[in-house]
Amino acid sequence: ILANTVDTVDATYGPVPADLTFMSVFPHMHLLGKYIEAYGVTPATDTLPFVRINQWDFHWQEFYFFQYMKHIPANTTLYGRAIYDNTTANMHNPNDPPIDVAAGLNTTDEMFLVYFHFMLYQPGDELINVDSLNTVFLGGTESNFPKPAGMTAYPNPASSEVTFSYVLPQSGFVSVFIYDVNG
Repeated sequence: ILANTVDTVDATYGPVPADLTFMSVFPHMHLLGKYIEAYGVTPATDTLPFVRINQWDFHWQEFYFFQYMKHIPANTTLYGRAIYDNTTANMHNPNDPPIDVAAGLNTTDEMFLVYFHFMLYQPGDELINVDSLNTVFLGGTESNFPKPAGMTAYPNPASSEVTFSYVLPQSGFVSVFIYDVNG
């Protein structure tokens, strides 16, 4: 991103090879970011909005879970757009005067990434209210959170099957996230 410029970056991925279910979206940029959005366009030309942040704030980075899971039909194309402000008008610009900035891992570099929690679609996924599963404990103090469950997984690591067991001190919702070596 050249010094003293406002620049737009567009990205496309797809078409996706199978019906998918999206649970969340995680937009990621650094300090020069001003705007970010991600959406999909289905084979029937329907637009599926995922996220739009008109006034990017570096401190807002997190997974945003959809209220209901989103069905992403096979052959949907995913789109992203980011706007970067590498001028003195950007109060978050770490360089004064502005300098050319490239992609990189440091906060003073820049990134344009959009992550998703997704899985293969199962009929009815879009009827699952993820919001109610993720907000049960919001607003409470740390002392109100349940004690961690003693969870075990066997075998660990596993290649094809794994058994999970856990005990809860009281009834409640349980979320299990499983990641392979690629994240």
